[in-house]
Amino acid sequence: MTDESNSQSSAPKKKQKRVDAKHLKVARGVARGMTLREAGVAVGYPERSAPQSAWKAMQTIKRKAPEIFDKLGLTVESLAQDVDRLRRAKETKFFHDKGIVLETREVEALDIQAKAVDMGLRVHGAYKEADDARNTLRSETSTVCLVVADARAAAELARLLAPRDAAGVVIDVAPQMDSNLG
Repeated sequence: MTDESNSQSSAPKKKQKRVDAKHLKVARGVARGMTLREAGVAVGYPERSAPQSAWKAMQTIKRKAPEIFDKLGLTVESLAQDVDRLRRAKETKFFHDKGIVLETREVEALDIQAKAVDMGLRVHGAYKEADDARNTLRSETSTVCLVVADARAAAELARLLAPRDAAGVVIDVAPQMDSNLG
């Protein structure tokens, strides 16, 4: 044996983490719209390390998902066929009076169809920006007090920092003198 083959075989192998119930609970929480911090705290990770622990749990799931899907025989093609089938889902509505069914009708299962289309779009990457924003670690809310003496510069800063939608940063641009500044 050469020195090279000995060094490779004696190198410690990194232990592959298994997906456990806690990891799956984190994923369910994130899927419901929780932040990584919220999902981590909800499953019992310590408050201080919840975001990092939840992120590690999501990475473990991402790494192990293809292997698990292969074991179950779930290929991308078979999942796409399932989503396509769900896009045409129907349901039966029962019309009754005093406990007696008078009529039944088969109608479009719009809720199921909408969820299937949403799932297909997510897999296809149509929501990339929104998903990235939801899955990133969010910083805690901070307040910054910036005093700008020039009214024009203050107005320009306010325009540049203003949020693009109704919710977000509050910027007070009122030209007033602070008694501490003179």
